[in-house]
Amino acid sequence: MIAPRLAKSKSPGEFSAPWTCLAYGPAGCYNPWMLYLRILSAAYWAFLTVLLLVPNPAALFFNLRPVSSVAGMRGVHFTAFTLLALLVQTARFPVRPRFQWAVLLGYALAVESLQWFVPLRSVELADYTENLLGLAVGALVFWAVSAWLGRGQSRSGEQG
Repeated sequence: MIAPRLAKSKSPGEFSAPWTCLAYGPAGCYNPWMLYLRILSAAYWAFLTVLLLVPNPAALFFNLRPVSSVAGMRGVHFTAFTLLALLVQTARFPVRPRFQWAVLLGYALAVESLQWFVPLRSVELADYTENLLGLAVGALVFWAVSAWLGRGQSRSGEQG
């Protein structure tokens, strides 16, 4: 296995942890982890699209019969879209944040609307709500963790 190189810091000969450039690194900071996160984010997005637009997603993995809309299935869309928001924000695609959020919101609404055309799937207001709430919670979690990590970095910088 090839180990990823550490991100270069501003001082020659010094290296920082792989997550440094991810959260608060200087512009132009090379970080191979960013490429991995972007690939993972895009792969998850494609995987989620397939799961949301096939008639019976469970059959792809477990060869199960279609599951009807059951109250016990609530939260699946919420979890999927929370993870999507976290991955996309962590990957820091080179686009403006407003454009990124417009695409995510459009995707959340479109993928649920497209289920109208998929046999055995239905369009539900609860799923629209879960999609949008999942994106919002993912954004809040990312913001909170980023703020917490930033506070820790500023404290360690003051002491050193």
